[in-house]
This record gives sequence, structure tokens and C-alpha cells, in this order.
Amino acid sequence: MLEPFLWMAAVGMGLLTAYTLAYVSDTDRALEVYLGVFVLGMMAAMLGGGLIYLAHPGVSGIETAIWLNMGVMGFLTVPIIRVLVKTALERGELTLYVYTIPYRYLWLIRTLFIGLVLFNELLMGWAFIAVTQGVPIFSVEGGSLIRAFSGIAGSDWFVFIMAVEMAFSAYLIRRLIPKSFLLVVLFQVATMIFSPTAIGVNYWREISVVVDGLVMAGFMLYVFLKLYRGGPLNRNFTSYLYTLVLIYAFMMIGILVWVTTSSELLFSLSLLAQMVLYFRVELEPSTFTAREKRSWLLDAKWSFQ
Repeated sequence: MLEPFLWMAAVGMGLLTAYTLAYVSDTDRALEVYLGVFVLGMMAAMLGGGLIYLAHPGVSGIETAIWLNMGVMGFLTVPIIRVLVKTALERGELTLYVYTIPYRYLWLIRTLFIGLVLFNELLMGWAFIAVTQGVPIFSVEGGSLIRAFSGIAGSDWFVFIMAVEMAFSAYLIRRLIPKSFLLVVLFQVATMIFSPTAIGVNYWREISVVVDGLVMAGFMLYVFLKLYRGGPLNRNFTSYLYTLVLIYAFMMIGILVWVTTSSELLFSLSLLAQMVLYFRVELEPSTFTAREKRSWLLDAKWSFQ
């Protein structure tokens, strides 16, 4: 009876995460960045508090979870208040558009956002798996750290919600990215949805292995056709395609390893890799709309030397 409510909460957090990433997309405004960190940080604190309660049920667990959330909230509120007060003192008004993050630190901010998103999803998967399976949090997947990580990253709680985040965030920034990239995102969403490790029943395993393989093969065919036409492409887009082809190669190997040895580690790592790859563009879509274009034939990545 509890599982439907957990799925509602998971989807809600996924949509909120996607909206937050779209909100901070291509921004260097300090207040917008701090607000985004606040939302994702509080989400991590709430999930962490839930795990604390699962580990220590009772009043002490609740108190610890509350103190954790209050501490994180206070810590993350400080930079927001600082920017607002500084703006009010200097300009006599509150505005979002005065202070910006120095360009040299933007990569660090984007890394922080990506890390928070993945961290939150892993925490959520960990907590919800423990609740639905009725096991202690440190006994998920038998208590092995590697198996627990692989099981969480390859679970339905992780891959389906990540697919929701990817699809919704791409929709929100659809006007900032080329249509060809949206098609690539559809391929990525499909590979997430049809992850064979997501649902532990035989028919899903058989169907998803075939469908996932067809989707990845279809993506590679799309890439080869696009390159065959020889038209100029945005350099960052070609780099994205090249990296995704490599990730899918490892994903195919990961599926084979999982089928033969039941180890989900390589497949789970490839899922995380494609999410990191996507979120980098999600946070900086302008890299795909830059005017610099060149033929793929001139790109060393696609040549054999």
C-alpha cells in the first residue's frame, strides 16, 4: 500500500529536480545559483533524514533527522540572505540580476549541481528500496557496498525517475537546444526506461535486453547517417555523440556481463555516465547553439590515425 505513495513522491522529486536544473540552465547569476543549490540541498537533507530514521527508528532518529534538516537549511540560507542584503544595501532594492558567479568558477558550480542530483537519486533509491523490501538500510543487496551501489543505480527507483528528469528537463529547455539534440535525448530516455536491471522479472529481462539493444543500435545508425551526410556540425554536439557512442558500447558490454555473471556494476556505471553527459548540456545548452561548426571529417575524434 505504501509503494504508490513512494512513486508519487519520487516522480514529484524528479520533476522538481528537472525544473531546478532548467531554472539554473546557462545562468551565472549568484542568487539563482544559490536558490538551485538550496532546493537540491534540502532534498538531499530530507532523504538523508529519512535514511537516518530507517537506521534508527524512534524518537532519537526523528530528532536527528530534524536537526540535520534544520542545519542544512540554515547553512544554505546564508548565501541567499547575503546576496539579498548586499543588493539591498548597495542598490536600495532586491533584484536577481546584480551579482554573478565568476566565469572561472562556473564549472565547479555545474559539477556541484550534477553531483547533488545523482547523490539525491541514489539516496532516494537506497531509502525506497529498503522500505519496499522491508530490509535495514545497511542490508540492501546483502550489505555489500558495491552490490548496493549497483543495485540502487540499476533499480527502477533510479532509472525510471532519471528518465523522467531527463525528458522533462529537455522539454523545459527545448527552445535553447537544437532539435537534433532532442532526438538524441529520446534515445537516451529510451535506454533508461528499458534498462534490463530495473524490474526483476523474467519477461522484463527478455524484452528489455532486446529493446535496449535495438535502441542503442538505432542511435548508432542515426549517428552514422548524420556523419555520412557530411554536413557541418556543432563541435560540442559531435563530441557529445562521440562520447555517447562510447558509453553505449560499455553499456552493451555491461548488459552482457550482467546476463552472464549477474554483476550490474558496469551497466550501472554506464547509466551514470550518460546522465552526467546529459546534465552537462542541460546546465549549459548554449554550447550546442554556438556558431562554430565544422565538418566531422576535420575532427580528429572520428579519424583513424
